[in-house]
Amino acid sequence: MEEINKGLVFVFATALISGVSIYINKFGLGLFVKTTTPATFTLLKNASVALFLFSLLLLSREHKQLLKLKKREWGKLIAVGLLGGCLPFILFFKGLALTQPANASFIHKTLFIWVLILSIVFLKERHAKDYIGLGAVILFGNFLLLGLSKLSFGMGDLLVLLAAVLWAGEFVLSKHLLKTISPNQVAFARMFFGSLLILVYVGFVEHSLGKITTLSLAQIGWVLITATFLLGYVLTWYNGLARISPVVATLVLMLGSPITTMLNVLSGTKIALMQSLGILLIGLGVGFCVLIFKEQIKQEPLLQTRGVC
Repeated sequence: MEEINKGLVFVFATALISGVSIYINKFGLGLFVKTTTPATFTLLKNASVALFLFSLLLLSREHKQLLKLKKREWGKLIAVGLLGGCLPFILFFKGLALTQPANASFIHKTLFIWVLILSIVFLKERHAKDYIGLGAVILFGNFLLLGLSKLSFGMGDLLVLLAAVLWAGEFVLSKHLLKTISPNQVAFARMFFGSLLILVYVGFVEHSLGKITTLSLAQIGWVLITATFLLGYVLTWYNGLARISPVVATLVLMLGSPITTMLNVLSGTKIALMQSLGILLIGLGVGFCVLIFKEQIKQEPLLQTRGVC
């Protein structure tokens, strides 16, 4: 149970970092709108984090274990980079340009649905279906929090949905790899291979690599700030994912939105009553998910060795 508790702490930390990061990012993103593309900004962040993680692997001597991996394992790590660190970012930003931000945010929150389905199919998590009801409550809470009255669905929304499905695939693949590969190594693979693939996209599709040389000191500073948050995100996320169910981990991650909203409230933004209700539903839903997960672990101790439900 100690490892399960550690996993939950890590994932709650991920949600906190995510919520604060989204709040902080809005202050710096304006510096990049006219001078570079979202993909270029993502490349700079991801590459910086990959460099930090590589340094961490060198210091901890974990890099020696990477050299012992088989070709098949390397292939899966490259897939993690493609599914988690490259394609979904490109699709998400392309979709975001074609739809409303609130729509995109809500569709992204359907991530848990795809993680749940893929976990049942590929990880054989027979208890994953127990979270369908609470997941629906949390998703409805996000609907209220975003202030949506109805949903439209166009090409931009489809691209965001595809991004969510790809991220779900990466979560499930990473969970499989974390049985034999350390969290820091999987995190490095996601950021390193993802950066290489985005580099190809930025260089040969957008032809915007040259814009990197025109960055100001203020922009470089914001890249480092956002990269620091991203580093904390991937370190806590993969260390948490290694210990608990990807379904539960994804649902806990939903707390990021209420955290961002509360920070906005502290900054003077007012929220409606229905948005407050949304926050309450998300908090209660996540809380009950954690209680159910821990109860399942108590009833079936063998699940602790797999970190699934």
